[in-house]
Amino acid sequence: MILATLKNENLDGYLISIDLVKNTYSYFQIKHITFQFLLDHWSARDKLLIIDKENSNMDLNTIPRSDFMAPLPRTYQWLDGSTYLNHVTLARKSRGAEFPESFKTEPLMYQGAGDNFLGPYDSIKGLDEQWGIDLEAEIGVITDFVPQGISAEDACEKCLFLIGINDISLRNLIPEELKKGFGFINGKPSTAFAPFAVSVDSLQDSFKNGVPSFKVNVLVNDKTLGCLSTQLEMQFHFGKLISHAAKTRNLGAGTIIGSGTISNSIENGYACLTEKRMDEKISSGEMTTPFLSSGDSIKIEFEDKNGAKCLGTIEQSIE
Repeated sequence: MILATLKNENLDGYLISIDLVKNTYSYFQIKHITFQFLLDHWSARDKLLIIDKENSNMDLNTIPRSDFMAPLPRTYQWLDGSTYLNHVTLARKSRGAEFPESFKTEPLMYQGAGDNFLGPYDSIKGLDEQWGIDLEAEIGVITDFVPQGISAEDACEKCLFLIGINDISLRNLIPEELKKGFGFINGKPSTAFAPFAVSVDSLQDSFKNGVPSFKVNVLVNDKTLGCLSTQLEMQFHFGKLISHAAKTRNLGAGTIIGSGTISNSIENGYACLTEKRMDEKISSGEMTTPFLSSGDSIKIEFEDKNGAKCLGTIEQSIE
């Protein structure tokens, strides 16, 4: 099952079903059903997800790119982990901070803003270039309702959909916020998502035991920044991330859990500019790659084990 959300007069848009093999889309018989409504009534999904025969198999290419919203345009909770420890190591080096051993056994996680997501082709606007605008290619899951205290093994069963993410960061704001000892707010503007949410039960070999097996291609201004693996060096699978988030509370249906910036210590390139800048500093003593500025473009592609871009592509420009 592949779902997407298109814009209409409502903040949550309306849901459609995607067939990438036929390159078509379909409406559901319940008009203007939203993704959140479906997740809230997941046990009744077979009754809700009935295709309208009069509006089936329409050409996917006829949908204007600007009509695509994030698959789940807003959510009660957006939590982002940091499960690729190579990124954590380099990011902390950039701030002059040590790497605690506890990070190897307990996930890092922050709570972001879930009320104003960007679509896959929305421009990134209104940010000062002096704030250090950076991209972060990630992969994430949309969950079912998760009860407090769930085990990591059982939490894997709560992963309903896989999604692609650009978790935009403002690198020059984050250090000062972290010094306050209370997390960051201004350093994390609106997050962008790839157009398609793919049910994990349809991914077969590309999602096993909470670990996604995707290749992620990251380009800045049409030049390859990285070609990374989501499977390599993933310290915590999504079951562990969900279990960690639900240690002291329930998680509502539609909670989004992000993997954190995908990062491979082998020569696969980078999913963010900060890592490239850190490697430059280590090798030459100077960071030469700039952060993003007006007119720059970002492209993030997600390919499953069969080479299919089932999550779609994020393509954004800086304004």
